[in-house]
Amino acid sequence: MKTVIVLLATMASLSASAMSSTYGKLSFSGGQYHCTVTNSGSAKTYKYVVYDMERRAGKDREVTVQQRIDLAAAAGETVTVGSGISATMIGQYCRFLSK
Repeated sequence: MKTVIVLLATMASLSASAMSSTYGKLSFSGGQYHCTVTNSGSAKTYKYVVYDMERRAGKDREVTVQQRIDLAAAAGETVTVGSGISATMIGQYCRFLSK
């Protein structure tokens, strides 16, 4: 069982390292944060969006939230993703991970 877990963790780290990262524009509307990016290159498949947040109070204030999205974007297309994260957090930045 431990071998399977180690194998899965290794595979996940290898696939994550093969992704490219693009910073998006973080905004707040409709009670949640959104991340928007315009694909300036060739067609991409965005796999994840990562939000770097900070709690307004309490311990362990820095929080990173990663959401799986699986969105394809053609060159010049703009993609916006809602996070579901409310104003209880302070948004720092967001980025898209693509293959």
